[in-house]
Amino acid sequence: MTIIVADYGFTHPKIAQLLAAKVGAVGRYFGQDTSSDGKNLTRAEAQLLSAAGISVFSIFEYGALQTAGGAAQAAKDVTLARQQRHDVGMPFDRPFYFAADFDVPDYAPQSTDPLAKLGPVGEYYSYIHAHMGSVHAGAYGGYWLISRRYWSSDPSSEVILRAEFMRMPTPSLAKSRDVRVRTWGAR
Repeated sequence: MTIIVADYGFTHPKIAQLLAAKVGAVGRYFGQDTSSDGKNLTRAEAQLLSAAGISVFSIFEYGALQTAGGAAQAAKDVTLARQQRHDVGMPFDRPFYFAADFDVPDYAPQSTDPLAKLGPVGEYYSYIHAHMGSVHAGAYGGYWLISRRYWSSDPSSEVILRAEFMRMPTPSLAKSRDVRVRTWGAR
């Protein structure tokens, strides 16, 4: 079964448009944006989407480089994400992805450890998973973030891929471990 998934921030399509496009799930944002016409999901929008039969998953992002703040930033983001999720009435068991909207550099070029290569970004996601659980939280980003998290020993089994991953040469994903890669939506 194919499910059409969309993610959107500042441009909010009408429910009728989503239904006409046969969208079954949407990724909606949480983060520091508190403007009334901003990209954060509101309780009213969550209720409309749910009533229309459209599933919602969360993407936490307010600054492209926020994940470079490491574990200290992740601690702040987990607190804010949980509060905002509660405020809109979203159940705890829905997927919640934390975005790194930049090309993550190689922080450890001499290392072969994929998590070390993520540097503070790896620390950010390790904190997220330690405090939210890998079943309920994942990463949203480009090729290097996703591929290095995939190949690392980090316990995450849920990742989200952005369009950049799909345009890269197909990497061999034949690793002998149980990892599910979800390709939910592309920007």
